[in-house]
Amino acid sequence: MTDDKITTEMVEEENLDLVKNQIKYLLKLHPKGLKFHDFVEEYEEKYGKTLDPTMFKCNNLLNLFNSLSDIITIRSESVKLKKHVFNDIKEKIVFDNHDQFKPHLYESIKEGDYYECKIEYVYDLSKFWVVIKNKELGYFQEHWRLFYDDPRNLSRIPASQIEAGKACLVKTNNFFYRCVVQENMLMSSNKIRVFYVDYGIIMTISIEDVYYIHEHVCSVPRFALRAMLANICPYSTGQMWTIDDLGYFWNLIGKKSLFAKICLIDRENSILHVAIRELCHHHCDYVNDILIKDKVAKIIGKEDENIKNRIRFGKYKAKVKYLYMYPSFELIEKGVVPKSLNEFSLLKKEVPLDIIYPNYFEFVD
Repeated sequence: MTDDKITTEMVEEENLDLVKNQIKYLLKLHPKGLKFHDFVEEYEEKYGKTLDPTMFKCNNLLNLFNSLSDIITIRSESVKLKKHVFNDIKEKIVFDNHDQFKPHLYESIKEGDYYECKIEYVYDLSKFWVVIKNKELGYFQEHWRLFYDDPRNLSRIPASQIEAGKACLVKTNNFFYRCVVQENMLMSSNKIRVFYVDYGIIMTISIEDVYYIHEHVCSVPRFALRAMLANICPYSTGQMWTIDDLGYFWNLIGKKSLFAKICLIDRENSILHVAIRELCHHHCDYVNDILIKDKVAKIIGKEDENIKNRIRFGKYKAKVKYLYMYPSFELIEKGVVPKSLNEFSLLKKEVPLDIIYPNYFEFVD
């Protein structure tokens, strides 16, 4: 793996859709509209920052408002929501929302690109989630908090309507997070397990903290992107990644500012194959290379591509060739399989492998 020099600073612009929604909900509080100078003051007070029209290729506020003529009306240096928009945003709770937050990749991502990123959750070295639009996520998170701080916008989902696959809003420490209810819901203990779509985190929460989500909040694509370390596999051919491997990897990346190089893009499965390294002012090796050097991982070679015999674990035999690639992202996000290697290790002491992973192991006498 080469140590390519970063030549382009990756800078993300604010999302125009976010500002559009912010303007909508600000003007909703003022049905008669606002004078331009009052709008500027109200916006800064509500969102904690100045609205800069130049970020959207507009010379001034009037030009920005003109570009949003589909939602606002401009009269005598004042601005107000158009009537159909005002009415449209009153009731937009999404009840049938099982197809929200599908995995995706930004079209702008190209192989060879570098992104500053955060990794919040790691299942193993071939399955983790990265966030490359941290600035935008922060803006959206604050927008959602302000919107749902209004009790008129907040409605708890009855326990009888909480079901697997349902998109929802979860309140934690006075912030609101977009989630999907997992299949392993634990309803008997008034707890459910959810997947945080903007962070890639899986957590167990109280059903008292689960709320209906609104359409405009669902409309923003999820921020957590599926990722795996490029071109490497466990040091032992065909084996699964271990808890020790996971711990070693986390010690290299945990709580650090990181850069991800996009080595390969699997758009069919929405997975980024990446090389990770620390964001620092001196030479830093790629984590992929460190893992190879320390014999935690090895480069995928022809001998791995031509594995004929399935790996055996005592009385169980793997049903798939590349065991370290499983379980799939989809099954982890749905909650069909153990949420972590730690949970898997605890379960396999009491539960047969072909019960935990029926698609990947079979019992052989």
